[in-house]
Amino acid sequence: MDLKNYLIPAGPSPAEMVLNSPYCGIHHLGGYMAYKTIDPVGTSGAASYDLFNVSGCVQILGIWGVFTDVTNVNAITAASFDFDDGAATVQITSAAGTTLSAAALYSSIQAVGNNTIALSFSKADQVRVAQGTTGPKALEDTFLTAKSATSCQIRFTCTTGAVEDFSLQCWVKWACMYTGSTLAAV
Repeated sequence: MDLKNYLIPAGPSPAEMVLNSPYCGIHHLGGYMAYKTIDPVGTSGAASYDLFNVSGCVQILGIWGVFTDVTNVNAITAASFDFDDGAATVQITSAAGTTLSAAALYSSIQAVGNNTIALSFSKADQVRVAQGTTGPKALEDTFLTAKSATSCQIRFTCTTGAVEDFSLQCWVKWACMYTGSTLAAV
């Protein structure tokens, strides 16, 4: 079963949303989820990985990642999420980034607070809890508006050493803010 893009709760697609319909209210309670796995191997230096294409206007309800392979994670630094249209980049998390070196299997990263706060890194070598620093939500209301007629992506960026070899499954929970707006794995 392919779960790259699925709806929670089950219901109409974003294109079927009609303003003031009951489906619009229900949809915002659960939203949609999408995921993409990246497998950086032997990349040295700064790199960006396209995760999700966005069109129209969407609200990000949460964005996180889980390490599903940690063959070599000795030098992963400056990790962050951003939104890019090919000409301009806007941060979702702090551009200063987070060091993810020595991640254990199933360690996780999570966007918390706002775009001035670095990714929260929960290393899976003991029990961890990550909570938003600015209130009850893990991520403050984040609205992404894609540049018209342009390919716009949510990206994971980091700097790695030449021998890095890992897999990071990245997830996003989102809500459609305008009929026809979309977010899908690249």
